[in-house]
Amino acid sequence: MNKKNFTEYQPYRIVVKGRLNKNWRDWFGGINLEVEGDNSVITGRFADQAALHGTLNKIRDLNLELLKVEKLNTLNHREHREGTEISEK
Repeated sequence: MNKKNFTEYQPYRIVVKGRLNKNWRDWFGGINLEVEGDNSVITGRFADQAALHGTLNKIRDLNLELLKVEKLNTLNHREHREGTEISEK
């Protein structure tokens, strides 16, 4: 398997209803987790659609209401650079 360079990973912003505290960050694979009002925002770079769907499956497993999935371009993602890449396992 050819592993992608981190800069090739696609950044996404996922918004769910409810306030998740930072303790959930590790369960989501170390990606960014912020609270905005009554919602939680998960941001990170994903290797492929399978990796993105893995995170969406975790959201489903927690029975969280999915409000938005947004693919970010690289320029919009600069503020979230501290997030880690997520690859399919």
